[in-house]
Amino acid sequence: MRGTSGGLAAVSALLLSALAGQAAAQTSSPAAWQTVPGPEGTTIVASRWGDGTAIVARCDQGVLTSFVGGTTPIAGPSAFVMAERRGDGPFGDYWRISANGLVAFARTPTAFVRMLRKGGTLDLVVKARTGADRETTVALPGDPAPLDAVLTACNLPVEAPDWGDGAIEWRKTTYDEAKSYYPPKALRDGVAGLVALDCKAMADGHIHDCLVVDETPAGESFGDYAVAMLEREMLVGLTPGSTGPLEGRRFITTIPFMVDSRHRHHPDRLPFQERIEAEALPLLAPTLPLPGQAPAP
Repeated sequence: MRGTSGGLAAVSALLLSALAGQAAAQTSSPAAWQTVPGPEGTTIVASRWGDGTAIVARCDQGVLTSFVGGTTPIAGPSAFVMAERRGDGPFGDYWRISANGLVAFARTPTAFVRMLRKGGTLDLVVKARTGADRETTVALPGDPAPLDAVLTACNLPVEAPDWGDGAIEWRKTTYDEAKSYYPPKALRDGVAGLVALDCKAMADGHIHDCLVVDETPAGESFGDYAVAMLEREMLVGLTPGSTGPLEGRRFITTIPFMVDSRHRHHPDRLPFQERIEAEALPLLAPTLPLPGQAPAP
């Protein structure tokens, strides 16, 4: 199953099925977060709205996942999902889509759950590969306590860490560093890019069988160079020679290409001022924890 691991997909299907009977009684008005019974060591909270939208947050043995379910299939294996709580900035990234297309798994579940706990109105937009975008608006429950319990069960702070004045920026790659992996023409022209890859993790931590899910801008060879670069690397935190649930797992990661605009040959060509959100992880590194890996606080 390319959409997600078999066990997690089965659990999501069961949770959505268990909530389905309540859909007729609920509307877009806030429905309480419900604690759903689960195996020992698992904390599950979910809610469902009258249009069939369901949102689930789950801590399983210290690993946090969160996903959104619907009634109309979404083309996979991934889709760009924009989630925005009104009053806050947008929260967008590529999310993995289940094999049946009905479940979208948040790529950074900690940030998503922290946004959900604030309540208010949530706009969800799934960018379609073909046809119209999928848009859903729900009123979130006001009591954050059940979601707080999920975060606490995973030993994650309920509130995002304080990053001071919020003016932290992405580290910009120097021109000399970029020459080793950047498409030459794009580097000469000062073109930045972004690539989403679907890759397989091997038992020893190497990355294999990467597929380009999406790339922008097209025609600059960013996809090919991202695959070549990532397949030379290893996943951070894996023990060499380890076996078990990581082997054969697929994961989604995004690779940004950007170069320091201050290089003497390209003054002011790339005036990037990307700010790091609380959930941001190091530039040019696999950023989606695989099953069995606990997300960083």
